[in-house]
Amino acid sequence: MPHQFSRTQAIRKPAVKSRGGIVAAQSRRAAEVGAEVLAAGGDCVDAIVATTFALNVLEPWMSGMGGGGAMVLYRARENRYEVIDYGMCAPQSLRVADYPITGQGAASDLFPWPRVKDDRNIHGPGSIAVPGVVAGMEEAHRRHARMKWKDLVDPAATIAGEGLLVDWWTTLMIASTAADLRRYPASAETFLRDGLPPNAP
Repeated sequence: MPHQFSRTQAIRKPAVKSRGGIVAAQSRRAAEVGAEVLAAGGDCVDAIVATTFALNVLEPWMSGMGGGGAMVLYRARENRYEVIDYGMCAPQSLRVADYPITGQGAASDLFPWPRVKDDRNIHGPGSIAVPGVVAGMEEAHRRHARMKWKDLVDPAATIAGEGLLVDWWTTLMIASTAADLRRYPASAETFLRDGLPPNAP
């Protein structure tokens, strides 16, 4: 076993069986939203849509409408696979000349691409790609949904009305990006009141 694992750390979860399907998500509450959709007779795609929008509210630092992804579906009745690609893309007006490579090694971002002048591909309005999540969910819904879009988005809207729970994980996520949040007055005011991350109760 690799050295970074504790000898007492549990790395397995108990198996769960269900005749109606299972929804897995980092957030228990988001998974419950998806499970309720399945219990109401929704297709697995209905559960995906509802869970995705719930995660947007419950885990905005990892899952959100500002991102993108890909969905691999297996439709058992037809024994058919399909992929819906909803990755982010560059704006149509993007000019490569606005992002000159400095030749000073890799960026310090999550991805080890070559460093760009002023890190403008990482910070600021010029670093924003066109999100694909909403379009991807809409396409999956159009192809396979049994339930109305509104009924799948409503649980996320209800959760959003309650506000974001500030627990130790929320505090950790905000603290880990505090330097970047301080760059912009709006994000600093929202997430770093008094200049510090919120404290979990």
